[in-house]
Amino acid sequence: MTRAPRTMRASPREATGSGQPRPQSKPAPNQSPARKKRGLGPHRDRRARSPATMSFDRSPSTAGDDVTALAQAAIALTGARESGDPDDLEVALALNRRLWDRIQAQARSPAPPDPTKAPDGTRDDLLQVCAYMTHATRSAPEDLDADDIAAMIDINVDIALGLLARRARARWPNYPPRPVRVPNKPL
Repeated sequence: MTRAPRTMRASPREATGSGQPRPQSKPAPNQSPARKKRGLGPHRDRRARSPATMSFDRSPSTAGDDVTALAQAAIALTGARESGDPDDLEVALALNRRLWDRIQAQARSPAPPDPTKAPDGTRDDLLQVCAYMTHATRSAPEDLDADDIAAMIDINVDIALGLLARRARARWPNYPPRPVRVPNKPL
């Protein structure tokens, strides 16, 4: 079997025949530079900014990444709850499921014990929360009520705030803790 010979591609100047470079198509004005580079249309760009359609392509590795991912999942769930659209809820649940699957994988991975990382029992508690979130996000959106969605949002927000507080304590170890509020006593 013989191959047909390769032909040389004409340069942009030769392709038009006039010696002038061929005009390039202009990308849509509302496209991000990364999407222009990949050749994706502006409709995909708008959709990519929606928290409900964000994806976590890489597993979170730092507390900042974890906080961002948890906040994005909470925002997506809140938006889906407020819109009342079952499709939005399904997308937000899928986003939350992927996040918690990765958190569960990190919690189950064998890591050397580091006493500065987490107190005893925290890993087991986190695995229990992962089991709840996995069960809740895998159930059908019709089976979830407002309390279930609110619980998922609260868990995401509370863990994100805990990670932020932990980062702050690591940066400023001598920072005083918040005062405890005693009922009927002014601060």
